[in-house]
Amino acid sequence: MNTHLFPVKVKEKWGFINHKGEVIIEPKYELVKDFSCSLAGVLIDNMWGFIGSDSQFKIPPKFPVGSCQNFSEDLLYVSTVGFIDTQGEIAIPQEEFDWAMDFQNGFALIRKDGKFGYIDKNGNIVLKPEFQHGGNFSEGFFPIMQQNFKWRYIDKEKKILGENEYDFADMFSEGLGYVESEGKPHYINLTGKTVIDSFFFSGGRFSEGLAEVRIGEKMGFINQTGELIIKPYFDEVEQFSEGISCIEINRKVGFINKEGAYIIEPQYTGGSGFKNGLAHIEKEGKRGYINTNAEVVWEPSE
Repeated sequence: MNTHLFPVKVKEKWGFINHKGEVIIEPKYELVKDFSCSLAGVLIDNMWGFIGSDSQFKIPPKFPVGSCQNFSEDLLYVSTVGFIDTQGEIAIPQEEFDWAMDFQNGFALIRKDGKFGYIDKNGNIVLKPEFQHGGNFSEGFFPIMQQNFKWRYIDKEKKILGENEYDFADMFSEGLGYVESEGKPHYINLTGKTVIDSFFFSGGRFSEGLAEVRIGEKMGFINQTGELIIKPYFDEVEQFSEGISCIEINRKVGFINKEGAYIIEPQYTGGSGFKNGLAHIEKEGKRGYINTNAEVVWEPSE
């Protein structure tokens, strides 16, 4: 049963609907964030608080604009205090770092005095802040930028993956990591071996067995063996989610399936991928929602 709620704007105020397009929380907020970890941020008098699906405040409005994003893995980074839990209590005080990203797969990237490292959900430092930058932990590895500004993968025991250094290394997804070296993009596996060599200009993360690639000025999709499954035809694409990709061509947004066929012809001025059964669409600056059956459940408004 789909119980997720989605933000909508009515008469300059924000509220939430369900997947059928029924208003569940009346629009009355200055701004809202998506629901995450059963909580949604709402802005009142320029302060963020967090409500549940019953519209009751679980965390009262007390965080300044720009100080927080969304909960991730039951923790929220607030730039003024550190990480708080879903009760609003400080779980990890901002003592060992001066900036952090959201938790992903049990770890969060932190920064201290201009250097980057990682903590776990207990606030323990897993990798000391000694790197030039880093990416999200995934499938056993952290992508980190070394002092020489080259990227490598390192595990929790500080063991380096393989012998190669890269100009860029993204987080692993579905067993493969996108890397670039000497101007050539390719994919490596979890042993560091190149498994998809470069025949494209750039690529993205694998999702549902496919990854977006740019060939020339157009984008398509490859599978995990490097086979081109959807030919480069689109100006922009998003990774597949719930079997569907949001695409853009000639400044119009539509949606395709894994065969590359349109399920919704390009007709919108904006949009994003499916999540929890709905995708947001924009038409002439107005926001709405469609479902995976290509039905409009909330007509674009305001």
